[in-house]
Amino acid sequence: MGTSEPAKGSSGLNQTVALEVRGHLAKRRLKRRDLAHALNVSVRTVSDLLGERRPWRIDEVETVAAWLDISPAELMFPSNPRRRH
Repeated sequence: MGTSEPAKGSSGLNQTVALEVRGHLAKRRLKRRDLAHALNVSVRTVSDLLGERRPWRIDEVETVAAWLDISPAELMFPSNPRRRH
C-alpha cells in the first residue's frame, strides 16, 4: 500500500479518525486552518476530512499525528473513543 492511498477499512475508521482529530483540535483550541496548514491542503479539504466526506489517507493520518505529537494509532484505534453526537 502506498502512502497516498486511503486508509484500509470501512467508513468506521474514517469516522474514528475524524472524531479523534476534531476532539484534539477542540482540546488544544486549534482551528481548521491550523490543520490545513499542517497538512498543506485547503480548509475545504480539511472540512471534507473532518465531515467524513473524503477518506483519510495514511500519510495524512501520520502527518496529523506527528503535528499533534501523538501516534497514528491513537487516532485510528483510541483507547477511549469519542462518541458522535
